[in-house]
Amino acid sequence: MRAAGARDILGRSPKFHGHRSRTARELRQEMAALERDVAGGDPSMQQRMLVERAVAVNAFCRACEERMAGGDAIEVALWLTATNTLGRLARQLGIQRYAKPVAKGLDAYLASKPELRIEAKPGPTL
Repeated sequence: MRAAGARDILGRSPKFHGHRSRTARELRQEMAALERDVAGGDPSMQQRMLVERAVAVNAFCRACEERMAGGDAIEVALWLTATNTLGRLARQLGIQRYAKPVAKGLDAYLASKPELRIEAKPGPTL
């Protein structure tokens, strides 16, 4: 017997109503986004397996955090283990944060933000 991955759960679980529920849609979107970030959008089978696990672990972490926000108690050790696992999966997948490109100079930045432009008003003449 093999372990069920996120794809299997999305396809078979009555809770997800065969891909139609909001939760199933969100999990599929997360899987697709991660797969695009991995290996230029063409992940190997092993990378796909890690993506599925990362999405499942992230869903578990999110559920724990929603319970905490609602005032319910959670097993903090399980949540911490899951968050650490998620970090390790991200490292294994090679996912890292990259700096966003910054506009070249103030003039370029202001040119990209028309809502920040201030029209010069003629002042008093001397």
